[in-house]
Amino acid sequence: MIRFRFRPLILGSLGLLAALGCAGASPPTGAGVQAPSPTALVPPGNDSLPDVPFAQGDAARGEEAFRRSPCMGCHTVRGSGGVIGPDLTAVGARAESRAQATGLARPELYLVQSIVDPRAYVVEGYAPVMPNWQDMSLDERALADVVAYLLTLTGP
Repeated sequence: MIRFRFRPLILGSLGLLAALGCAGASPPTGAGVQAPSPTALVPPGNDSLPDVPFAQGDAARGEEAFRRSPCMGCHTVRGSGGVIGPDLTAVGARAESRAQATGLARPELYLVQSIVDPRAYVVEGYAPVMPNWQDMSLDERALADVVAYLLTLTGP
């Protein structure tokens, strides 16, 4: 069985991410490919978050934005997507406990922090190589939508 583990790299451009499978490219997936289990977090590094209108978040719009953005090139959801980033199939089920473990008041804040500052929470076995959220054509409203969608992902 092939296991993909991503080690921290010094990246000079988003082009390297695309070559590795992020930013919309399709990395190898399928039988025999197993991403490492997300088990540990690095403590947060930045407390500043954009003003995200969570009450206006719409999961259907969020799923569309997630699939339209580079997210699926790196993250797997229900067996589809990339393996460079953590599998997000059950991220909604993990969000509350991770928010509590890191001192954040709400699971939505954990998810936004993970998107806006990917170095704040790094899942063990993965490098913090996510593109800037604003470079992915996401604004605060789209973040609210994507977070609403991610909260629906509670397992297979």
